[in-house]
Amino acid sequence: MTFELTLTKYLKGDDEVEAIVPEGVTVVAESAFANIRLLKRVVLPEGVTTIKSWAFSSCMDLEEIQLPSTLRMIEGGAFRDCSKLKHITIPEGVESLGERAFVRCRRLHSIDLPETLSSIGIHCFQHCTTLDAITWPAGVTTVPEAAFQGCHALAQVNLPDTLEAIDTDAFANCKGLEAIELPESLVWMGPGCFRGCVSLEGITVPDSVPSIEAEAFAGCSALAFASLPTDLDYRDKTAFEDCPALESLTVRMA
Repeated sequence: MTFELTLTKYLKGDDEVEAIVPEGVTVVAESAFANIRLLKRVVLPEGVTTIKSWAFSSCMDLEEIQLPSTLRMIEGGAFRDCSKLKHITIPEGVESLGERAFVRCRRLHSIDLPETLSSIGIHCFQHCTTLDAITWPAGVTTVPEAAFQGCHALAQVNLPDTLEAIDTDAFANCKGLEAIELPESLVWMGPGCFRGCVSLEGITVPDSVPSIEAEAFAGCSALAFASLPTDLDYRDKTAFEDCPALESLTVRMA
């Protein structure tokens, strides 16, 4: 028989700088540490499997958190508005990141994602404005809606050859993104997926993609060339709207 021991609320006071969660805890409950403004460092013990929704939301001074190897799930909004968190390593074994888990972590410049991930929620890293690089895990086949929207510093994106979809607004307004290689496994690119990527200079859409949806590359003001699939079924009239530098829009020959 297994038991869950849940830390429901951290009660040591709003002036605590460090929190070391005791051994035996397996679940950090919803909002357990939320809005503790002076908290800078958290250590979670081995045995913790789940961080519930909003657990560390709006911990505005949080700079460091140590996550255990037993962790399997980080739920929605868990680290929302942790505006001083600069780096986090998600340990191997974690399978799921909830929607908006790291939204508006504005100083988060790097995050290590494990290969064990199979699910990442919408808006997960939205408005992480200093995040500069990401390697997408092979087990997650969709970059979800608005996952990196407004990540202005994002310049390096590594996508696996297992990726099937880039959803609506996934990389919208990633102003530092100059280039990205799309894998041949890709079959769907949602509306606005690269909208407002003002530094993107060129794009090659693989033959596996049947359509270019509305505003997919709209407002990519530096985009000079786009190479499109041979058997493209549909290209929305707004797909390349407001791309003043676009000199070459090529449909590849069979």
